[in-house]
Amino acid sequence: NVVMQDNALLEEASDQNRGACGSLQWSGAPGAERRVLWQINSAFAKHIPPGATITSAVLKFVNINAAPATTGSVYRVLKPWTETAATWNQRDAANYEAWDAPGLRIGKDLAAAPFIKEQAFPAIPITGAHEFDITGEARFWMNSPSNNFGIAFIAAPNAPEIHWGDANRGAGNENEMPRLEVEFSPAAAQKTRSQ
Repeated sequence: NVVMQDNALLEEASDQNRGACGSLQWSGAPGAERRVLWQINSAFAKHIPPGATITSAVLKFVNINAAPATTGSVYRVLKPWTETAATWNQRDAANYEAWDAPGLRIGKDLAAAPFIKEQAFPAIPITGAHEFDITGEARFWMNSPSNNFGIAFIAAPNAPEIHWGDANRGAGNENEMPRLEVEFSPAAAQKTRSQ
């Protein structure tokens, strides 16, 4: 298995770490924004043959509740963070390492522009998945593993709360965990799935 880490940063619980909690929350509610951090160890590249090129990388977050329609963007994270210590205010609360601004500053903690901008999703039922094309990021992680700090999901203003499955749910259902599905060539017909 390939190691993932994830976290939900909550504006209304700005010093609370939720790295081991039961779900990942995305919300654009004023005063109660919730942002998701996700990272896969660059060792995932070991599953891809030398010389092969990633042709597709799709990240799927499975809803653990029925989800209303929502919209949001995805950014590259520019700084390291710690799953068991990241909060809305700090990327590593245990070592007092703060984000440039609470809730992540675009252009400092995150890239200046999202690589997925205002993606819209219709309402979907429980166990339905939100899918994100992160092909460019997966290629970047393969070519520059020392700069792989993962990605951040930021809901659009007023977007409703969504609950995705968490990679680290101790008693969770494996089918609810985030999944990264990677296709590559020239090894046609090969596909690797990491969770």
